[in-house]
Amino acid sequence: STAGDDYGHYCCLAIDKNNKLHVAYNCQVGSTTKNILRYASGIGGFWNIETVDEDSNGIEVEYVSIAVDDNCHAHIAYYDSKTPAYGNNYSGESIRYATNKSGSWSTKIIEGEDGTSGGNFDTGRYPSIGVGTDGTIHVAYKDYDNSVFRYASKGSSASGFTFTNLNGNGYGNIVLAVDKNNSIHIAYGNSSNEVVYATNKSGSLVYEQPASGGSSFARTVAITLGR
Repeated sequence: STAGDDYGHYCCLAIDKNNKLHVAYNCQVGSTTKNILRYASGIGGFWNIETVDEDSNGIEVEYVSIAVDDNCHAHIAYYDSKTPAYGNNYSGESIRYATNKSGSWSTKIIEGEDGTSGGNFDTGRYPSIGVGTDGTIHVAYKDYDNSVFRYASKGSSASGFTFTNLNGNGYGNIVLAVDKNNSIHIAYGNSSNEVVYATNKSGSLVYEQPASGGSSFARTVAITLGR
């Protein structure tokens, strides 16, 4: 790095079955503050750093989430506040997905204002990604314009994502985890100051409110699964 470089925004971490570390983060490089999504992987103190996506492709990376599959491939969901179809006017926000499972990085828009998969104006903030043992990609994120949280999934052989609006108005962030049976577990806050928990382990989404009341509930939530 050089003077003026700014590394480490929106860091996220995953550990694979071999205890290898996988880190995704945003950095701004050089006097023109080139915006880059970087990926670092390593074990035993030895790191390999790769560029996943960058603003020469018309992106402005903000929130980032990473997961690894059973084959130790990385899967990244990230919020782009500057979709290419809209140039530099920051009016085409989208949620994007990247993976290196083919041996090199590929990226695609999951949903965004450029006309893909529903065309919401500002969608994709606070992404949280998980991967099932069956290869299904699960992503939860905020549709900011409509003040709701959305859940998107894509099977290993599917060509695109399917979408579900989660119950209630979205407030704060959202987190997602996938268990060993490939059921999803989601937690988020709503406008009634409640913590909402949702799972599809029964076959369809069921909602609970583990906590409610007060004026400052559910601004930030986190979830983890025991092994």
